[in-house]
Amino acid sequence: MTEFYQHLLNLAVSALVAYLVWRHYSARSYPPEERYSTFWPRFFSGFADSCALWPAGVLFFFVLSFGLPNVVVVLVRIAEHLVWLLYAVVMHGLYGQTVGKMTTRVRVVDCQTEGPILALSLVVMGWDSYLFLTGTADVKDFMSGKAGLEKGSFWILNSLPGLRYLAEVVTMFPNEKRRALHDFIAGTVVVRTNIDGITLAD
Repeated sequence: MTEFYQHLLNLAVSALVAYLVWRHYSARSYPPEERYSTFWPRFFSGFADSCALWPAGVLFFFVLSFGLPNVVVVLVRIAEHLVWLLYAVVMHGLYGQTVGKMTTRVRVVDCQTEGPILALSLVVMGWDSYLFLTGTADVKDFMSGKAGLEKGSFWILNSLPGLRYLAEVVTMFPNEKRRALHDFIAGTVVVRTNIDGITLAD
């Protein structure tokens, strides 16, 4: 139950930040020369996206709390990864935006593929599954957030998103259009939709 309240607190904080971010970006427009200055909007978009995916996360957390066999745990974890993956791929494919990017008024354009997202998700799913099936990762430790501190191999899994984010930031600043690593791989660029004199429907 304590972990559920932690989920509620995370939702409350994310929702508050997402609301403040939405208020900020919905009331502003930017000159054309700032069309590609999207680091902060992309950073803050994650708060709204976490709110959009919160119900699925809580559902999976609730299912995992029943002490299921490791094989079932793996299937639940794979489903959790797939929900996130489908959310990102479908929203970018249909709208060029997730809910978070709609909130911060940015959009992915020239989208050719979501390959980098898919590749990372498959790596995480595969490693995740291996750790649970071999008993290296314990469900209770995972749910309480302690697994990464005590299991050396689990640290690798937990570090992948952080390493990916670091690579994104490092590659974003040296180029004029602020393209991150996955933008170069996928042939995409992220632009602001609230530019003076330019109307891009959200």
